[in-house]
Amino acid sequence: MDKAMKLFNKYILLSILFCAVVSCQEKEQDDDSGKIEQTPIFPEKIVDDKVVAGQKLTLTFTPNLDWELSIDKEASQFFKLIASNGRQSDKVSGKASEEPVTVSIWVNPLEEYGMNRSCVVTMSMGGKSQVVAEYMRPAKQKTMEVYVAKIENGEYVKDDAGNYIYHEAEAQELSLTWSAEEAMFMLPIKFVSNCQWDIDRISFPEWLQLQVPEKTDGILHLVLTGVSFDATEGEVSFLSGSTVLKKLNASVPSCSGLDLYYAESEDGEWVYDEEGYKYSEEPHESVDMVWTGSDFRLPVMVDSKCEWTVSCPEWASVEYAENDNKRAGIDHLTIKANPTMYPEDDASAKISFSFKGKLLKEIQLNISGCRNIITYSFSMSITQPEFNFSGQYKTTAGYMDAPLSGTVMSLVSMSHRAVEIKDGKFVEAEPQWLKYDIFQDQDTDTRLKLQNRTMTIEVESTEAPEDRKAYIFLLPLPVSEVASLFEEDGCTVKEEYEAYCVPVVQTGKPADYLTPEFSVEDMEEGGASIVRSADNGLYEDAIFGATDYAYEMVYKNMWSDESANVYLTYPYETIDFYDTDKNKITDTDNFWLTFKDYQEDKSYGTFEIRTDTENYEPVTAFAVFKDAEGKSLCVVKFSYVPEIPEEPQEPEIPAGQGNILMEDASHYFADPQAASEAGATLELITGIYIPTKPVTVEEPVKPGDDASAEELATYQEALEAWTQYKNQLAAYTAYEQLTSYQKSHLLSLSQHFKECSGVKAPLLKLTYKSASTKLRLDSEELRKGEASQFSVNPSIAASYVKINNKLMNDVGGKLADLEEGNPRFEMIPIDFEPGSSRDIEMQSTALVVLFYDDESTILLAVYCELDI
Repeated sequence: MDKAMKLFNKYILLSILFCAVVSCQEKEQDDDSGKIEQTPIFPEKIVDDKVVAGQKLTLTFTPNLDWELSIDKEASQFFKLIASNGRQSDKVSGKASEEPVTVSIWVNPLEEYGMNRSCVVTMSMGGKSQVVAEYMRPAKQKTMEVYVAKIENGEYVKDDAGNYIYHEAEAQELSLTWSAEEAMFMLPIKFVSNCQWDIDRISFPEWLQLQVPEKTDGILHLVLTGVSFDATEGEVSFLSGSTVLKKLNASVPSCSGLDLYYAESEDGEWVYDEEGYKYSEEPHESVDMVWTGSDFRLPVMVDSKCEWTVSCPEWASVEYAENDNKRAGIDHLTIKANPTMYPEDDASAKISFSFKGKLLKEIQLNISGCRNIITYSFSMSITQPEFNFSGQYKTTAGYMDAPLSGTVMSLVSMSHRAVEIKDGKFVEAEPQWLKYDIFQDQDTDTRLKLQNRTMTIEVESTEAPEDRKAYIFLLPLPVSEVASLFEEDGCTVKEEYEAYCVPVVQTGKPADYLTPEFSVEDMEEGGASIVRSADNGLYEDAIFGATDYAYEMVYKNMWSDESANVYLTYPYETIDFYDTDKNKITDTDNFWLTFKDYQEDKSYGTFEIRTDTENYEPVTAFAVFKDAEGKSLCVVKFSYVPEIPEEPQEPEIPAGQGNILMEDASHYFADPQAASEAGATLELITGIYIPTKPVTVEEPVKPGDDASAEELATYQEALEAWTQYKNQLAAYTAYEQLTSYQKSHLLSLSQHFKECSGVKAPLLKLTYKSASTKLRLDSEELRKGEASQFSVNPSIAASYVKINNKLMNDVGGKLADLEEGNPRFEMIPIDFEPGSSRDIEMQSTALVVLFYDDESTILLAVYCELDI
């Protein structure tokens, strides 16, 4: 107990002593003022070495005395105290406070690399100062992240906007890949950096390329490219100043190798597909130049993985595709032979593709010797010289005076000679009737290996009727014997010389001056004929003059000229006409007969009857063709003998079938309702036959309401008779209209009707109420055949009929086969001023359309009448 009491007393004593000491420290006597000075209580020191640029710091304390905070001057550029009024300052002050006081500190937001910025905050109170805070804004660390693009199926992946898509993980290496789309080895890269950077250009591999822009901080998308003959690796360093941000290994595969494809051709003509030239499916290491007829060339397609250069033999060169500057990937070019250096004999050489002096590929280039290239051509599209007996050469426009001129392309050393074929075999001696020359024009480019020279050919005139034939051989090398050019038969040119011979033919003096274009049967069908005259007097007539050619020509109708075209063996200068009594016609412009030339050289034409001779009796005239000297070349005795058709007879009508049967034909309308609304009607008369003109029946007058039954019955009989008369009259009128015209090169329509007698080819009577009515017929009967021709009467209505949307514009004209056998007949709108001559003509004239099958048999007849 005493021990515990002693310990307690000891603690009490110590406490009293501590209080006394503290009291002495806090309350010292101020000899001058008599006051006791307080001791400042400073806050605990703050140390922060991770201040962020732009961060707002705060310092909180409870001052027991008036206070002042200050910042060292060295740090005042990067740290500032903020006074209560918001101003920045190096010092702030305040009064003692029992409440906490907070002072804000501004930190410069500008980040700096490689430099730490520090700040010491000192507090002064009661005449004493103490550091209450130490801050440090550490230097900014330079960073870089590298991401490479994704690859699928050998190509870099892009989004819908065409931007590359990158891997999410950072790249560990830079591996370049061949892109066929971009035609290069490449690697799209995304850089994310917080500082400006550049590549280490001293150590950057020379086979790599990277275009670095001036501004590189932030997010940047670049493409790394490179090419190397051999597969290569190297290191790429990315620097910011002296700081190495990244080091990555880069690699590229070998670019060696090259594939060449040639353009396909057939007989010197290039083969094309939808993309242009059609190239070989497989690459080739040996290709042949192609002779196109004017030069040696070969379009090729090159597939490579680098930009190459090419070297050719001295006789060849390369022409690149237009506006194509790239030499990597798929490239198109044309290998051309130098026309001044064509090898005379077959030759081969190497064409080499290289990359930076290293060989990528050698291609063997083959060319045929130009010694064997001999081509010729003639003016006016002549492929084979053909002369007439008078020595003129034949063209598509007629005969022209010789010589015939053409062009020969060959070596100047080409050999040539003419060989005649006589009695089916060659003749050793050169033909005396054939002359030809090959000479060089003044403007010829003599540097060219193959020279273009002029060749002329002419022949002497002949009085013999036999044809002459010869070959002009243009040979690479001379031949010692003519026999070596022909097969054993002595007439057929050997196959190896066929391309080197120019056939020349001269026809003998012909047996005829006028040669009909059409056969005798075709002319007869058109009502025309021509024969050599047996009248010896025509050959030695005192008025006409002597001639070797006299003919008798007959026309039976106005349209016979369409089947009577004739060729003239040689042109005439003038033609004189004489009447039946051999009186010369002076007013030829008004004479009923003329000769119409179809060609300027007067070698093809026909006789035409120029006036209306339908009412003429048979008439004869003479035509005499003369040359420039007035000598008679040919005499033609021309006769017009109109063929009068027989009076049509009514055929027998099968028992039980009346002459005319009325049936409902509305089903012929494609749209019956529309036709009804337009006021159009359609009547069907079954059977086409040759009708007789009906006896006129007057329309009966309908009796009044008070008429008796007997009067009504009489009226009904009269009405039926009148209706029958109307139908008979319609059929007869249609027949008259049809038989008044003829179909070209066929018998008259009346004879067609004779052939159709008893055949149920429908005859439709179409009545329409308005000239602007559109109607369509859809005939089931016509679907059974392929109707292809129709005639229109009258001609003034030709423009108002359409068949399957095709406008008929010529009487008796030809129409294309009807679509799928489903014809549509349409009367198109007719717009004439009311009361005009055309309006009255259309209202007063019927329109008839005939449909025929391919055997010219009538399938359907439509008789149209405008009833306004």
